[in-house]
Amino acid sequence: MNYKKNDYIFEKSQFLGFLLGYEDIVQQFQKAFKEGRLPHSWLFLGEDGLGKRTLCYALSCIAFGYEGSLKLENSNHLRDTVLYHQVINHSYPEFYVISLPVTLEQIRSIKKRLVQTAFSVSWKIVILPRLDSLRHECVNALLKIVEDPPKKSLFLFTAIHTDFPSTLLSRCCVYPLRACSKKSFLSRLDILLEHLKIENLKVFTENTEGSLKIFEEWLYMFTRGNLGKAIRLLSSGKVDLIQRTWSFLDDSFNEGPCLLPLDLSGHLYQNIDVFQEIVFLWMADKLFSYAQHQKRFLLLDRLLCSIQIWFQQAKTFHMDSAFFVQKIISNVGLISQKWVS
Repeated sequence: MNYKKNDYIFEKSQFLGFLLGYEDIVQQFQKAFKEGRLPHSWLFLGEDGLGKRTLCYALSCIAFGYEGSLKLENSNHLRDTVLYHQVINHSYPEFYVISLPVTLEQIRSIKKRLVQTAFSVSWKIVILPRLDSLRHECVNALLKIVEDPPKKSLFLFTAIHTDFPSTLLSRCCVYPLRACSKKSFLSRLDILLEHLKIENLKVFTENTEGSLKIFEEWLYMFTRGNLGKAIRLLSSGKVDLIQRTWSFLDDSFNEGPCLLPLDLSGHLYQNIDVFQEIVFLWMADKLFSYAQHQKRFLLLDRLLCSIQIWFQQAKTFHMDSAFFVQKIISNVGLISQKWVS
């Protein structure tokens, strides 16, 4: 079974020279920067796809001297600068973007560079993603730098959760990032699709029976309002696979165990991580739908706990993908029958 991370979920983010949202964070950063009291460590929390790294690039441009607007209508102002291209290409002097997985040697290298340029008049900026994934020795080495940073050093961290030592967390200005409302999600998504030259949402409903509104509702629900995840999904070529799998789970749930179509099964066997994402979101949707029915909710919740264990066991013991997918689908098909037993 192949458990490589799928491109549509984990692809690297892009900074297009403007921000959609997060105006309050930008304003606080600009105000502190102009007043000469900029905190040296910032931490942006949230799931992948919310724009954490994009925000880090934008704030880096400000710290390196960009004084223009980061709004959409002024995006050409930044994109036309040498600074912008140096930042997105990681070629600006004293700008360090640490790649994953972070190693102790990388942390030590950053410390050495910061010390060597301690008397530089320019800001020295370090972007370090997934602070919550650092090994213990990396956290300790990083903490020594953050506790006593060289002058004009700026650390921009990202993390999905705060499961790391509080001593490091306490040194940071923490900003949780959240998904936007459905209205903002759809309007911002249209803007991003146009700038990234990705087909608009209407194209995805041309050969289906569903309406654009139904597709928008499904996309918002499936991505939980996460713009980054929506962009990666729409550009992945897996929209049809995901929708067909979702519909099949619905059919199995409503009618009992169904035979998985041959063409669909082949795709799912080769995309287990995608299948896992679909199943968990589908289960969450069903739990929400039956929140007022205690027996049904408890049965669904028990099944979800079992599925979580099965996925972990499948990865640990390299379970046959065909057997594993069929096991999940069979249990989904049997759950509604238990309601009348």
